[in-house]
Amino acid sequence: MVYSEKSTPHPAEVVPTVRSFCKKHKIQFKNIEELKELEIKNGQAYFVIRDADLVQVIKTCRAKHFELGKDVGVISYNDTPMKQIVGGGITVISIDFELMGKQAAGFVKNKQKIGEVLTTSLILRDSL
Repeated sequence: MVYSEKSTPHPAEVVPTVRSFCKKHKIQFKNIEELKELEIKNGQAYFVIRDADLVQVIKTCRAKHFELGKDVGVISYNDTPMKQIVGGGITVISIDFELMGKQAAGFVKNKQKIGEVLTTSLILRDSL
């Protein structure tokens, strides 16, 4: 996992949550606070929170001639149209942003408070 509390607005709870998931499923876990080119290794999967780190992983894989989804796995956080096409598609863990937008618009329009937790989905693409 590539996560630094200093460089991302995402809550720090993500690290122990992912660590717990990995432990439960017998997956080795390591949190990388600052991504360096040497840390991208064949046979590893990387869960990146920030898009800047995703770009670094992809660039490093290209420089090392690693194929996403074959030599190196990549999972990113929050879907975007670009992640649907880059490198044949980047696997993401994301919520439904269209639904979030509709609910936010409903709040603005009706002043109705929202107390719903949106479902998180895994969208599998060629990077994993």
